[in-house]
Amino acid sequence: MAQIRQDMRTNRALAEEGLRLLQERQQVKALQSVSPSTMQRFLKQGAARLKAARAAVSQAPPLKSGIAQGTLGGPFHGCQFKLQSEYISPPSGASKIQTIVYTGASVNEATCNVTAGAVDEFRYTATNALAMQSVGEFSAPTTSPLKITSAHGGTLYLTSLSGESFTFNLTTHKYSR
Repeated sequence: MAQIRQDMRTNRALAEEGLRLLQERQQVKALQSVSPSTMQRFLKQGAARLKAARAAVSQAPPLKSGIAQGTLGGPFHGCQFKLQSEYISPPSGASKIQTIVYTGASVNEATCNVTAGAVDEFRYTATNALAMQSVGEFSAPTTSPLKITSAHGGTLYLTSLSGESFTFNLTTHKYSR
Protein backbone atom coordinates (compact mmCIF):
# COMPACT_ATOMS: atom_id res chain seq x y z
CA MET A 1 0.00 0.00 0.00
CA ALA A 2 2.86 2.38 0.84
CA GLN A 3 4.43 1.68 -2.56
CA ILE A 4 1.14 2.44 -4.34
CA ARG A 5 0.87 5.77 -2.48
CA GLN A 6 4.47 6.59 -3.38
CA ASP A 7 3.80 5.73 -7.05
CA MET A 8 0.69 7.93 -7.03
CA ARG A 9 2.68 10.85 -5.56
CA THR A 10 5.42 10.28 -8.11
CA ASN A 11 2.95 10.15 -11.01
CA ARG A 12 1.25 13.35 -9.87
CA ALA A 13 4.58 15.13 -9.47
CA LEU A 14 5.64 13.97 -12.95
CA ALA A 15 2.41 15.24 -14.47
CA GLU A 16 2.78 18.60 -12.71
CA GLU A 17 6.43 18.91 -13.78
CA GLY A 18 5.56 17.99 -17.37
CA LEU A 19 2.77 20.53 -17.46
CA ARG A 20 5.01 23.20 -15.96
CA LEU A 21 7.73 22.54 -18.54
CA LEU A 22 5.24 22.69 -21.40
CA GLN A 23 3.73 25.92 -20.08
CA GLU A 24 7.16 27.54 -19.72
CA ARG A 25 8.14 26.65 -23.29
CA GLN A 26 4.89 27.52 -25.02
CA GLN A 27 4.67 30.90 -26.67
CA VAL A 28 1.30 32.46 -27.31
CA LYS A 29 2.28 33.63 -30.77
CA ALA A 30 3.53 30.19 -31.77
CA LEU A 31 0.36 28.51 -30.50
CA GLN A 32 -1.83 30.86 -32.52
CA SER A 33 -0.08 29.84 -35.74
CA VAL A 34 -0.18 26.06 -35.12
CA SER A 35 -2.97 24.19 -36.88
CA PRO A 36 -5.43 22.16 -34.77
CA SER A 37 -4.23 18.89 -36.33
CA THR A 38 -0.60 19.71 -35.49
CA MET A 39 -1.58 20.66 -31.93
CA GLN A 40 -3.49 17.37 -31.59
CA ARG A 41 -0.35 15.49 -32.70
CA PHE A 42 1.80 17.39 -30.15
CA LEU A 43 -0.67 16.59 -27.36
CA LYS A 44 -0.70 12.89 -28.26
CA GLN A 45 3.11 12.79 -28.32
CA GLY A 46 3.27 14.54 -24.94
CA ALA A 47 0.73 12.16 -23.41
CA ALA A 48 2.69 9.15 -24.69
CA ARG A 49 5.95 10.50 -23.21
CA LEU A 50 4.28 11.24 -19.88
CA LYS A 51 2.82 7.73 -19.76
CA ALA A 52 6.25 6.22 -20.49
CA ALA A 53 7.88 8.43 -17.84
CA ARG A 54 5.32 7.39 -15.23
CA ALA A 55 5.96 3.73 -15.97
CA ALA A 56 9.72 4.22 -15.77
CA VAL A 57 9.82 6.20 -12.51
CA SER A 58 8.98 3.33 -10.21
CA GLN A 59 11.53 1.09 -11.97
CA ALA A 60 14.31 3.60 -12.68
CA PRO A 61 17.67 3.14 -10.96
CA PRO A 62 19.53 6.23 -9.74
CA LEU A 63 20.90 8.37 -12.57
CA LYS A 64 24.33 7.36 -13.79
CA SER A 65 26.71 10.14 -14.69
CA GLY A 66 28.23 10.31 -18.14
CA ILE A 67 27.53 11.19 -21.76
CA ALA A 68 24.89 9.58 -23.96
CA GLN A 69 24.49 10.13 -27.70
CA GLY A 70 21.24 9.97 -29.62
CA THR A 71 18.98 9.91 -26.56
CA LEU A 72 15.21 9.72 -26.92
CA GLY A 73 14.12 13.31 -26.50
CA GLY A 74 14.69 14.38 -22.91
CA PRO A 75 11.92 16.57 -21.53
CA PHE A 76 11.10 18.01 -24.98
CA HIS A 77 8.61 17.33 -27.72
CA GLY A 78 9.95 17.33 -31.28
CA CYS A 79 9.19 20.99 -31.99
CA GLN A 80 10.90 22.37 -28.88
CA PHE A 81 14.45 21.07 -29.10
CA LYS A 82 16.24 18.66 -31.46
CA LEU A 83 18.28 16.49 -29.09
CA GLN A 84 21.66 15.05 -30.11
CA SER A 85 23.31 14.13 -26.78
CA GLU A 86 23.11 14.53 -23.02
CA TYR A 87 25.49 14.78 -20.09
CA ILE A 88 24.70 13.91 -16.48
CA SER A 89 27.19 15.11 -13.89
CA PRO A 90 28.18 13.09 -10.84
CA PRO A 91 26.29 14.10 -7.65
CA SER A 92 27.93 17.08 -5.96
CA GLY A 93 27.87 18.39 -2.40
CA ALA A 94 25.87 17.33 0.63
CA SER A 95 22.56 17.77 -1.19
CA LYS A 96 23.76 15.57 -4.10
CA ILE A 97 22.97 18.12 -6.81
CA GLN A 98 23.35 16.85 -10.36
CA THR A 99 23.43 18.77 -13.63
CA ILE A 100 21.75 17.40 -16.73
CA VAL A 101 22.72 19.01 -20.01
CA TYR A 102 20.99 18.35 -23.31
CA THR A 103 22.71 19.46 -26.52
CA GLY A 104 21.27 19.76 -29.97
CA ALA A 105 19.41 22.66 -31.54
CA SER A 106 16.77 25.22 -30.62
CA VAL A 107 13.64 24.94 -32.71
CA ASN A 108 11.04 27.46 -33.84
CA GLU A 109 7.94 25.91 -32.26
CA ALA A 110 5.62 27.31 -34.93
CA THR A 111 7.54 25.83 -37.88
CA CYS A 112 9.59 23.05 -36.23
CA ASN A 113 12.68 24.43 -38.03
CA VAL A 114 16.10 24.44 -36.35
CA THR A 115 17.19 27.99 -35.44
CA ALA A 116 20.56 27.52 -33.66
CA GLY A 117 22.78 24.98 -31.98
CA ALA A 118 22.06 25.02 -28.25
CA VAL A 119 22.71 23.70 -24.77
CA ASP A 120 19.72 23.24 -22.44
CA GLU A 121 20.72 22.84 -18.78
CA PHE A 122 18.77 21.50 -15.80
CA ARG A 123 19.69 20.88 -12.16
CA TYR A 124 18.12 18.69 -9.54
CA THR A 125 18.84 17.08 -6.23
CA ALA A 126 19.67 13.42 -6.80
CA THR A 127 17.58 12.44 -3.76
CA ASN A 128 14.52 14.12 -5.35
CA ALA A 129 14.73 13.92 -9.14
CA LEU A 130 11.20 15.28 -9.43
CA ALA A 131 12.43 18.68 -8.24
CA MET A 132 14.33 19.29 -11.50
CA GLN A 133 14.76 22.98 -12.35
CA SER A 134 15.61 24.56 -15.67
CA VAL A 135 18.80 26.63 -15.60
CA GLY A 136 18.28 27.85 -19.16
CA GLU A 137 18.71 27.28 -22.85
CA PHE A 138 21.88 28.80 -24.31
CA SER A 139 22.13 29.38 -28.07
CA ALA A 140 25.47 28.60 -29.68
CA PRO A 141 27.26 30.72 -32.30
CA THR A 142 26.24 28.22 -35.00
CA THR A 143 23.01 27.11 -36.65
CA SER A 144 24.16 23.48 -36.67
CA PRO A 145 23.03 21.11 -33.87
CA LEU A 146 25.65 20.34 -31.19
CA LYS A 147 26.92 17.02 -29.79
CA ILE A 148 28.93 16.49 -26.61
CA THR A 149 32.29 14.87 -27.30
CA SER A 150 33.62 14.98 -23.72
CA ALA A 151 33.28 16.68 -20.34
CA HIS A 152 35.90 17.72 -17.83
CA GLY A 153 34.96 19.49 -14.60
CA GLY A 154 32.58 22.29 -15.48
CA THR A 155 33.47 22.34 -19.18
CA LEU A 156 31.74 20.51 -22.02
CA TYR A 157 33.58 19.89 -25.28
CA LEU A 158 31.15 20.14 -28.17
CA THR A 159 31.17 19.53 -31.92
CA SER A 160 28.53 20.83 -34.29
CA LEU A 161 27.16 18.52 -36.95
CA SER A 162 28.85 20.86 -39.47
CA GLY A 163 32.25 20.11 -37.87
CA GLU A 164 32.87 23.20 -35.70
CA SER A 165 34.38 22.69 -32.21
CA PHE A 166 33.31 24.60 -29.10
CA THR A 167 33.63 24.46 -25.34
CA PHE A 168 30.78 25.41 -23.03
CA ASN A 169 31.39 26.54 -19.45
CA LEU A 170 28.61 25.25 -17.16
CA THR A 171 29.26 28.02 -14.61
CA THR A 172 29.43 31.09 -16.85
CA HIS A 173 27.20 29.63 -19.60
CA LYS A 174 29.62 30.95 -22.25
CA TYR A 175 30.85 29.31 -25.44
CA SER A 176 34.46 29.42 -26.66
CA ARG A 177 35.99 28.22 -29.92
